[in-house]
This record gives sequence, C-alpha cells and structure tokens, in this order.
Amino acid sequence: MIDAWRVGWLDHPTDPGSSVLRLAGGDDGGRAVLYAGEPQSASITTHGPFVGGSRADLMRMSREYMDGRFVRMSELARRV
Repeated sequence: MIDAWRVGWLDHPTDPGSSVLRLAGGDDGGRAVLYAGEPQSASITTHGPFVGGSRADLMRMSREYMDGRFVRMSELARRV
C-alpha cells in the first residue's frame, strides 16, 4: 500500500509474462501517474517535483520555475 502523496516503485519481475497492478482510491477517489520504460543505469536526484541528473540540474530547474520559464506539460502537449 502506498500512502497519499508518496511515490512507489514497481519491482522488475524475473519471470517473463504479464504483471498486474491494482489501484484503489479512498473515500474521495484517487489519482495516479504511471511512468513506464526500460530501466536506466543513470543516477537521478530529486527534490520536490523536480527530477534531474545532478544537484545543478535541480537548481537550474528551480530557477526556471521561479522565473516563470519552466515549460508546462500542457504547452508540450499542444506542440505534438
């Protein structure tokens, strides 16, 4: 079980075949974001909503966000 506002990681099964993920909301429902992809060997650093490859990346992203220059996902979706 994953509490509200927490991040959970799916394990990497050793057996071939399908995996099962079950989601259940509480009394007020629930929201989830699922990212999928091949495992990466690169290290990551996180702070709040920011994810980067280094502390310098996080500092740059934080400055861009504070300056209003951080690209919104909705803007990226319109470009596709």
